[in-house]
Amino acid sequence: MENTDLFQLFVSIPAFFINILALFLLIRSKKLPYQIRILSLNLCTADSLSCLFLSLERSVFELITGISFVKYFFVLISSQTSLIIVTCFNLDRYLAFKFAMKYYTFLSSTKVKLTCALAWTIGPLITCLQFCSVSSAKFCETINYKVSTRISEYFFFLIFISNFLMFPYIMYKIKTCISRVEPTSQMQPREKSSRNQTTGQRTFKKVVVITGTFLGLYAPGMAWTLIKPYVANPEVINYINIGTGIFFTIAIILDPIFYVLRFSECRFQILLLRYKCNTKKYEEVLKKRNRHYATYEMETSLSHPVQE
Repeated sequence: MENTDLFQLFVSIPAFFINILALFLLIRSKKLPYQIRILSLNLCTADSLSCLFLSLERSVFELITGISFVKYFFVLISSQTSLIIVTCFNLDRYLAFKFAMKYYTFLSSTKVKLTCALAWTIGPLITCLQFCSVSSAKFCETINYKVSTRISEYFFFLIFISNFLMFPYIMYKIKTCISRVEPTSQMQPREKSSRNQTTGQRTFKKVVVITGTFLGLYAPGMAWTLIKPYVANPEVINYINIGTGIFFTIAIILDPIFYVLRFSECRFQILLLRYKCNTKKYEEVLKKRNRHYATYEMETSLSHPVQE
């Protein structure tokens, strides 16, 4: 096993099990909003597949397909599908602020599922074009090299740029919502206003950390995709590939934390699993969970606060 494969094995195995744990928790988390649950399930599935393919030796893929670097083709399929799904998360957040009260009138579980199905279709399709720009595989013979390179590179670059465009708008809307939360009457006492402002500030910080980290980790890879065709030194290309790959792996590890484990429902599920054999503790956690959602649902019906 080469040093590169050893490094990939070292980082991909922990990431794989974290994503599998997140999938298990999502299946149990019935209280999560349906759009978050569906998108998170698809995101963790894509990241799990990326980690699984990354952990296998290149010789395994070469033995099956006869192409030495087909391993990275499968890694690219799942990782770039993951990029599209993360973009869907940001789009969902953008729509929630853009349309506010109308958001749930046009968003449905079926539409979210169709969006995820589209991501799983477009991701592999565009990745095939990208793969053909560097491969001599038989199914690539009828595909024009320059066309496939341009389409794949600019498509994922535009997907990434769309996140940059949505990010400042979302930040602006959250800041606007926070500034408008002031005690104006007895119906909205100062304590409640202060609590709502704190919630808004916490939401602002969460979105900054989650989206900012995503943009920061993917930006080097996106920039390298556009620059790479103009670099001739194989050693430089190899080092930069490893560097951008490390950023990508960090993103895979953080995805289940940012998009799954940060939610109260998933944390409750962890505690319920932990105390499965301790009836007293289990019931205490269950009661705490029920009180949490009873309060949350009451506040939601009265004031429609910003999503968690």
